[in-house]
Amino acid sequence: MTALSGASLTLVTDGDGLDLTVSRTLLFDPVEAVRAAPECVLLGVGVDRRFVDPFTVVAQASAAQITALVIKASALRESPELVAAANECGLALLTVDDMIDWLTVDTHIRSALYATTHAGGSLQSVPSGDLFSLAEAIADTVGGAAAIEDMNLRVLAYSSGQHPIDEDRRSGILGRRVPTAPEHPGQYREVYQSRSVCRIPGAPGGLERLAVAVRAGTEIIGSIWVVIPTDGLREGAERQLADVAPVAALHLLRARHAEDLVRQQRTEAAEALVAGSGDLRNAILVLGFNPDDAVAVMTIALTSPVDRRTARHDRLVSLVTMNCESRRLSVGVAGAGDLLHVVCSARHIESADDILSVAEAIRRAAHGSLDLDAVIGIGPVVSAAHRIGHSAECAAKVATLLRRVAELPRIATYRQMADRTSFVDLAAAAIDDPRIISDRVVEVLKHDAERSTAYAKLLRTYLRSWRDATRTATVLEIHPNTVRYRLNRLSETFGIDLDDPDQLLPIWVGLEVQGLTGAVAAG
Repeated sequence: MTALSGASLTLVTDGDGLDLTVSRTLLFDPVEAVRAAPECVLLGVGVDRRFVDPFTVVAQASAAQITALVIKASALRESPELVAAANECGLALLTVDDMIDWLTVDTHIRSALYATTHAGGSLQSVPSGDLFSLAEAIADTVGGAAAIEDMNLRVLAYSSGQHPIDEDRRSGILGRRVPTAPEHPGQYREVYQSRSVCRIPGAPGGLERLAVAVRAGTEIIGSIWVVIPTDGLREGAERQLADVAPVAALHLLRARHAEDLVRQQRTEAAEALVAGSGDLRNAILVLGFNPDDAVAVMTIALTSPVDRRTARHDRLVSLVTMNCESRRLSVGVAGAGDLLHVVCSARHIESADDILSVAEAIRRAAHGSLDLDAVIGIGPVVSAAHRIGHSAECAAKVATLLRRVAELPRIATYRQMADRTSFVDLAAAAIDDPRIISDRVVEVLKHDAERSTAYAKLLRTYLRSWRDATRTATVLEIHPNTVRYRLNRLSETFGIDLDDPDQLLPIWVGLEVQGLTGAVAAG
């Protein structure tokens, strides 16, 4: 049971439970009786008094000679008497944070149990989740400089400089990321597909490496790389590295869990600031902002296909954070899907224009590194926490506008687009109340849809061209006389007086809103 302390679990019954032996996991099924399973950890999926009596589950687990029961922390808060009941039955009761899913719990426990049967030598003394100590222990064991990486090719930890390294290794340590090289995709593919240790050739002038994938169950969660000195590694290094990989899985999961909790706290703090709700002062402190510094919000609206932006969301967040922090900006990132709100804070921010260079760098990097295209709106700079939500709202309006209107720049501030964003407000209002838009617009759209005409496009272009037929013809790439003829037909068909500003204004607004969001339905 001691090993499970590194698996995101908390023992709530008597400490004597740590001396119990466990060897496997079992899922609780509320529709079936708990079967006999000595030395087993029962995962209490759905053990909640709303669905099943937790005390009955404890009694059944004890009768089935199960060693330990894991429940969510909220279940214990609702039924604190479970601790006494479990103690009385001699059952070890453990809790896990509500935000951790059961698949992750099962993976953590399996990795912890596997690690206890494989850890040996210096690895036994490595604190759970201490990746730098683990890298040192690996280097001492095999006799070469070691590095531990995640699936995003971030260098999470590395051993100290007592073993020889090459330029690639040095660059990876300095940038905390694997440097880009043409041969890397193929090498990583080989490592991830192999169940054994791989020998990887060095770059020109560099050293060879041993590499092994780190797996938690069937999921690959990282890799370990060892630089081979010119005089070679210690005897049996490949076998030792293969034995280390399951042990490393537990440490990686533990470190990843701690990192996930910090990331979740920061995300929730940024979301609170963007929404303007909750304890804003605490949110400022969680993000490490100086309360006296200026704040502005960038909204990144992705325009790439949904599957691509979903799969690369975490990498985009890391890229955004790195670009902001490298320019001395404290940052918090909120949002998912196609909108990302980036809360930026620094003493040197005086206007939204000071954020433009950061936005440009982020957009270039997202396209070059992640193959993601985006537009970015930048809200006004504010100095009070309760005004950050206003900056976020303005930034989101700009981003929405830029994404819908292709001829606009890909990055813009709210000050540059303030007047145009009125159409965004009108579009949102028109969805709830179509009466805001002239009925004449709906009539024109319906005619276009039924008869394959293009009067709406013609009229919108004509009004945007200051009612100049020649300019309109240039935009639409037709003859000016054709424009005049079609405008006359439009006027006769729909009863629109093209010289009456009172009639044209609501029609123009309706056409602009429809062109922006398609909010006005024909029919």
